[in-house]
Amino acid sequence: MEDTFLKDLGKSIKNLRKQSGMSQETLGELADICPKHLGEIERGNSNPSVAVICKIANALNRGPSDIMNINSNTLSRKEYYLKKICALLRDKDETVHRKVFQAMELLMEERGERR
Repeated sequence: MEDTFLKDLGKSIKNLRKQSGMSQETLGELADICPKHLGEIERGNSNPSVAVICKIANALNRGPSDIMNINSNTLSRKEYYLKKICALLRDKDETVHRKVFQAMELLMEERGERR
């Protein structure tokens, strides 16, 4: 059970790091931990102390509970891309939304994926 928890914890940290656009090196530097150790944590091969979890959370501008909220942080690749697309469009106006939508329709039509 601990093994599964550590793997899920590692995935959670990795996903939050990627959502923040950081490399392991950058996060390691900001958290004042060795990037190699961070890699071990992300792979679920290391059991980080509470102090290390707090350092990582602070470097990600999150609370430790955000990192421990494993189920909501382990996004599928599809969910990850959908969130990234929404983030890119969030501050754009309706004209941009319409153009992006039209471009997506054309792309899907070319691939035979349109409903």
